[in-house]
Amino acid sequence: MSTSIQVNGQSIELVPQERGPFMHLSSQLIPQLDQGAELAPLLFGIIAQGLQSSQPMTHPVAQSVLWMLWQMGIRELTIDLEQQRAQVQRSLTPEERGRDTTDPYSPGGISCGRGNLQAVSVFTRRQFLLDGEAIRVRLRPSDDLKAAMKAVQDERLLQEWPTLTAARLMAGMIFSGATREDPRVLAMVQVLADHGISALRIDANSRTITFEGFEPEFAAAAAYLQGGDAAAIGRVRQGVREMVARAMQATQPGQAPAGAAPGTPAGATPVPAGAAAGAPAQARPSFKRRRR
Repeated sequence: MSTSIQVNGQSIELVPQERGPFMHLSSQLIPQLDQGAELAPLLFGIIAQGLQSSQPMTHPVAQSVLWMLWQMGIRELTIDLEQQRAQVQRSLTPEERGRDTTDPYSPGGISCGRGNLQAVSVFTRRQFLLDGEAIRVRLRPSDDLKAAMKAVQDERLLQEWPTLTAARLMAGMIFSGATREDPRVLAMVQVLADHGISALRIDANSRTITFEGFEPEFAAAAAYLQGGDAAAIGRVRQGVREMVARAMQATQPGQAPAGAAPGTPAGATPVPAGAAAGAPAQARPSFKRRRR
């Protein structure tokens, strides 16, 4: 059965697309969404530009946009080129949309825009809790992000999780007086979020780190936008789930970790005094469930 969407009274058949047009579209959308723009008006605008230039709606760019609108539940819309206004005539209810429980990153989901919609939506709405305070995960300048990733690569100890390396480096920055607005801290926040970490507590008094939240979908969205296919995204999700399981096993209920200061909560990872100057000694990550 074919899939279609109506634009200005014309029924347009939607055809599964290659990955390229969706990736190109996401690269256009994400910087604008990061600055606070809304997704639907951006998509309407691209279709309006196509109509004004007589671009056929079978073009891969138009198809990728229409697929995303369709995945958002829109089934019929009118675009007034003179007034530069779009109006949705028919759309699915949230309940109807919720009936589709298929994996957005399956091969079929990727070719029909579901993966692109999921990745763009998650990636631009991520929140990271640092010491219980929310930080919106914003796109960092390329140079800042490259420097953060290089630091993780350079400082990573043998068999150490990259997430723990990043957390150690962030702790070192904070112990040295960096604030949460410091570009280096914010770049490391994005690195941690891209690896599926959603909450971290850094205690300067006890010099410990506690992982307080993991989000596999944070990592899945980042993997998709970096070109990962369905199998690669599945491995990323599984890696986050294994990290949670291993971290929980590493936590001894009711016991503070060896080397921690008196009064340190159970489940915290000690950070040696050398953290501020360089890479601290290897430590095992821990996990504490966050109240919801």
